[in-house]
Amino acid sequence: MDEILTTARDHEMEGNEDDIEELIMGHEDELTIEELQEILNEEHQETQRNVCLLLNKRKTKEDQCRHLPLKIF
Repeated sequence: MDEILTTARDHEMEGNEDDIEELIMGHEDELTIEELQEILNEEHQETQRNVCLLLNKRKTKEDQCRHLPLKIF
């Protein structure tokens, strides 16, 4: 659990133990590493889209959206 939370925080994703517990309990089987990576990737992409939407509302070129790198594990 701590490793999952640390990884999420490292990638500036929001989450707490209750969120992770709910996610895990929502699956009949244990999550595989690949499934966890997919979930974290989807959350990262959603966060990136939200940041881009905010930045694109600004007028200067310096504020244009840049893709944020994602490296898990």
